[in-house]
Amino acid sequence: MKLRGLIFLFLVTTAIQMVQSQQAYRLKKSTVTTIKVFERDSASLKVYVPKNFTTTIKWPLLFHVQIKQKENTDFTTFCKVAEATGCIAVSIDVADKRSLKASIDNTTKYLNFCLTTFPIDKRRMYSIGEGIDAEFTGMLPVWYKLFDGTIVINSTPNYGEISRFNHQFYYAGITNIRKYAYFDVMRTRKLLKQKGLPAEVYTVQNTTKIDKEIIRSLHAFKVRDMTRGKIEKDTIWMQRQYQEALEKVEQYLSNDEVVEAFYELRRIENTFRFTSFHKDVKNQLDTLQRSSRFKVKKNKHDYHLVQESTWRSNLALAFQEDVNNLAFYNLPWWNDQVKALYKVRKHKSNKQAYWTYRVEDYLKTIIANAQLQVKKTETQLFLAMLTYEIGVRSPETFFKIISYTALLGDYTTSLQFLEALLQTGYQNIESLYTIDHTLSLKITPEYNNMIKKYLGFSKYTAYQ
Repeated sequence: MKLRGLIFLFLVTTAIQMVQSQQAYRLKKSTVTTIKVFERDSASLKVYVPKNFTTTIKWPLLFHVQIKQKENTDFTTFCKVAEATGCIAVSIDVADKRSLKASIDNTTKYLNFCLTTFPIDKRRMYSIGEGIDAEFTGMLPVWYKLFDGTIVINSTPNYGEISRFNHQFYYAGITNIRKYAYFDVMRTRKLLKQKGLPAEVYTVQNTTKIDKEIIRSLHAFKVRDMTRGKIEKDTIWMQRQYQEALEKVEQYLSNDEVVEAFYELRRIENTFRFTSFHKDVKNQLDTLQRSSRFKVKKNKHDYHLVQESTWRSNLALAFQEDVNNLAFYNLPWWNDQVKALYKVRKHKSNKQAYWTYRVEDYLKTIIANAQLQVKKTETQLFLAMLTYEIGVRSPETFFKIISYTALLGDYTTSLQFLEALLQTGYQNIESLYTIDHTLSLKITPEYNNMIKKYLGFSKYTAYQ
């Protein structure tokens, strides 16, 4: 009796705390509510609930963790998705530079707060993130059994070292077909499939909004939840989802995009596997795979993936060697590699050249990542000049080269790149006098005369 009394008291106390919490944090419908949860933490929690929100029912959770500031997809996009799919969207900034464990501990703390404060359906919790965030949020279903799925955008965690998963979860990888992450996401999908996990990839073009693919992936999760008996089956809604998916297949086929149609049909087959639609879509998939047109295009597609893999491996090895040796003499070789990609792109159809965009994006990414890690000035200069050689001619690239060469006392090279920047038509004179490590350089006659030559005046009039 004593044990039962304690359990009853615990349940009553918990219920009272949840009611008090929901009253303390009044959530405005269709509006982002920012909550300061823990006074000692500088971070806060953002919550979005849809316009039909009520505390009388449980809601799916779309859980975002921000690891890196200014990722491409902001919380506003996730709020649109939450409104369209009927979810509670939560975003927390728990990044901790001390260790991964500290970031996980922070996530646990905020997650527990959400679960005891908001009416969340613990059977339907999904993590979501883009870029660096995705590499962290994609691991949440591995660390927490509560998460039933993850949506990763333009990046993916490395699940290769995990020999066995504690539970099954859905994986949806969304990536721009021109971005290097496409290759990694496709490889991750294959790995997870081999381990028996439901995994799908959704590709987007430059003109496609990312939120549409997030909604599609969440709808696929919902269909699977219905077929597994997690939630009540809505046959009319499922029929509509199936028809919309088939319309996308028809759109691909009408544009002779048979490989894209194949992947879409395979997604439909996996999503509707335990429904009455499965037999029909399987027949369509078998018919498509037997067509000679598909076989030709699929072989080309697979061949390009092999090319992409080879290029990435070769460039990664060459990059590591040249960075270690500070091989400034080899910079023209890198320019030749990018030109070779441009040449392939020029003589191939748009879709056949997608792999060249991904290789170029991969090269830019490994350089950018290295710039965040190295500290030696000579290495930073090499990486900046390598960025210039592969065709990234932004003002920031010029600034870095001018800055590092000035720091090393190589004013001749600094002036050469100052002139190269001015020859692009750059006119922000104030920024030319705030470049790091140019305190001594910017007061020289050569520096000011160069600026006056292109802009008509310089900041230090003594040298005009």
